[in-house]
Amino acid sequence: MARKLSDIPNTTPINADYPNGKINDDTGSGNGTPVNEAVNGDIVQFFQKLLMGASITANTLPDNDGNGYQLIDALDIRIRDKMPPIDAWHNMTSGGNYDVDYRKTNLNTLQMKIQLSVGYPATNTIFTLPSGYRPITEIVMPIADSFSIIIQTDGVVKAGANSAQGDSGSLTSYMFVEIPLD
Repeated sequence: MARKLSDIPNTTPINADYPNGKINDDTGSGNGTPVNEAVNGDIVQFFQKLLMGASITANTLPDNDGNGYQLIDALDIRIRDKMPPIDAWHNMTSGGNYDVDYRKTNLNTLQMKIQLSVGYPATNTIFTLPSGYRPITEIVMPIADSFSIIIQTDGVVKAGANSAQGDSGSLTSYMFVEIPLD
């Protein structure tokens, strides 16, 4: 249970700017908020619990560039631990032209495992990703010297030859991509 700041001597009372009160500096006459266990105990315990919850042993050094940022690392670990798990893989297939598995990660990115057989212009739609699985900007990824996959912000995925000949070649490709989502 956290302590109420309003119960500690020499603090600013609760007001519109400080709904829980506020600590005060000492002007030299002993009028400041005491620096003692009652003021700092919960703060110290918070950081100790943060480290313990992340299974990090304190290195007894100050957090900085040279020593590392154990408290930030602990916070990152605790946040990741509380995130929802990665979405299950979903599958889309079409008569030998493509096989796609896709899922959303807990970092709000889209992961796709794609197997494509392409040989037509990149203007042809291969499949469309559902809402919630679409990138924030159009993604163009070369998958060979003359072939690309394009993932549009509306979820439309196109693939094919980049050349002016359009469908003059064919390619079967397997790839794994990870892109940020909207």
